[in-house]
Order: sequence, then C-alpha cells, then structure tokens
Amino acid sequence: MLRLPLEVERRVAHWSALCDLGSMLRVDKASYLNLISLFYRNIAINTTEQLDLFFAAITTDIPAIDRTPLRLLPRTLVISQANQSASPNPDTIVIILVGLVRLEELQLELDMDCLDQVFALGQLTQVSFKLKRFCCPLLAGSGFRSFLQHQTTIECLGIMDKSGLRGLGLFEHEASDHTFLPKLRELTSGAEAVSKIVPGRPVSIIHSTHFFESIGISSVTDASSRSSAPLNALCATTFLRQLPKFENFIVRWLHGLEYASYSLESIKFRFIATPVLYMMSSDRSVRVSIDEVSLTAALQPFKVLRKFIIDSSSSRLPPPNIIIDAPPLALPNFWKDACPSLRVVSLFGNEIAIE
Repeated sequence: MLRLPLEVERRVAHWSALCDLGSMLRVDKASYLNLISLFYRNIAINTTEQLDLFFAAITTDIPAIDRTPLRLLPRTLVISQANQSASPNPDTIVIILVGLVRLEELQLELDMDCLDQVFALGQLTQVSFKLKRFCCPLLAGSGFRSFLQHQTTIECLGIMDKSGLRGLGLFEHEASDHTFLPKLRELTSGAEAVSKIVPGRPVSIIHSTHFFESIGISSVTDASSRSSAPLNALCATTFLRQLPKFENFIVRWLHGLEYASYSLESIKFRFIATPVLYMMSSDRSVRVSIDEVSLTAALQPFKVLRKFIIDSSSSRLPPPNIIIDAPPLALPNFWKDACPSLRVVSLFGNEIAIE
C-alpha cells in the first residue's frame, strides 16, 4: 500500500473526478481516509451521472470516517449543467440538499425551470443550513424568497439576473425586514436588488450590474450609504452601448461614492462591450476618452483607496481592445497626484506600475 504526503492527498482529492473514487483504494488506509474526507469536503457536479452517483452515496448513509456518514462531510457543493444537455431531476437535487445539513457554500448553475421547481417544493426552507455563501440565478418565485428568509447565516450572496428583469419588483417586503439576511457582508446582483437588500445590513463589498439606464447609479450609492457597515470594495458592471457614456459612468460613480472616501479600498469598473461598438473594426478596437482633470477631481476625496481597475469583456465575442485617448493616464505620477494612497492601477489589462 502507498502512503501519500498530506499535500499530495489534498491535490489528489481536489483534481479527482467523482467516478475515480475507487482508485483511491490502492493507497493505505490512513491516506484513503484522508482522501475521502478531503474529496467529499468540496464537491463539484457537472453531469447527470455524477449527480446520480453522489445521490446514491449520500442516501445510503455509508460511514466514511470514524463512523461519520458521507452526508455530513461536504462543506462546499456546486451543481452545474455545464456538461449535460438534459436538465437534472429537481427532486434528486432537493433530496441531496436536505441531507447536507453541514453545508457552508452552495452554488447552483442550472436552468430556470429546474431551479424554480427545486425551490417551489418548499422542503429546503425546513432545513437548518449553516450556509455562509450562496450563489444562484435570481428567481421570482415565492419559494426562492422563502428559502433566503430562512438562511440567517449567509455572509456572501450572489443572485445574478442575466436578463435584468427578474429583480424588478422583488424584495419589497424584505427591504424593510432586518431579520432578512442579517449577516450579509458581500452581495453580487443587479442594481435593483442591490438597492433593496443593502440598506440596514452590514454589506461592505458590492458587485453591482446595471442593465437599464432607468436604474441609476444614485440608487445603488444611496443604498450602500445606508448599509450598517462601511463600504470597502465595489465592482460596478455596465453594458457599454455608447462611447460618450464611458466617462460619465466613471465620474458619476466616483462622485456618488464620496461618502465612503475614508473606507473604500478597492474600486473596479467593468464594461461589457456590445458588438455594435467594434464589429466594423478589423482589430476589434474601441477608442474612448476621459477628461483627466475631471478624473483627478473625482479621485482626490478618496484617502484609503489602494486599487483602481477599469476592465472590459464581451458576453458573446472575444473582448474588444479598448484604448483610452488620454495619455496622462498611462503615467504613474498622474495617479500619485490624483490619489496618493493608490498602489494598483489597471486600465483594460494594462497595469501601471506605482512605486
């Protein structure tokens, strides 16, 4: 029998597929038990076959270590449809989740119909999870909101809405109910949900996506200013449909965040460029401009800001090559003068060395 060093065991457990569990029997008992413990601590399921295998392991209640049932080992679970065409059985997912009472992190990346059924069944609200992190597409059903109402331990919540529509009209009651997500400190969602969930909760890290012009920057900055904790980090994402809005978006955000000038340490602006902006360009280049005087004035109030990043991506095509027509922004001294506390500055992938 082979005895493995602990670090090797961690790597084997991390990279092994669920169906390779039997190969671990070739190592000695101590290594095998450690591998099982590490392997089942963080589970990622990408196919229906893996889901069925995990379902069988959990429901048979086979002891794994010191007579501890396998269902008590997982701390992190990711269920995704990345490698499967058919949607998994919602009942199977519910039975699995109901058994994982020690789960701390849960991420569900499934189609909306499947997720609606998972939460509509209502069984998940009866489980006393100890979730600290929960990521799932935003759902409009009452079962989803009821599930969140029962998860009082969640600290990091990601409920992104790819359409930007499902968040409209949601969380009207929860916005004024401070027993809803009382420990929340990090939120990733659309601007509408952010504006309703953040006030009165200790949220210090916000990842906000703007889908519509009607949901303004001011609604998010107003909500974040009413958080019960100082704002430490912000990532604001928007769709770059018109070039003139580039400068306006950045400067408006910075002015709106002045209330957090003594607590904000990291700011990231992310632009999702629409193909119409660069589809006619042979090198996918897009030129944008920003007035350095306006940017300097907007940055000067921030006293502890250490990281300032502007980035871009594209949801369907390779990301464009965005060029800023403002040569002074490439100079370290510009950033030193504008905001002396800065240590990391990156503009569309070009990092500026600040000593």
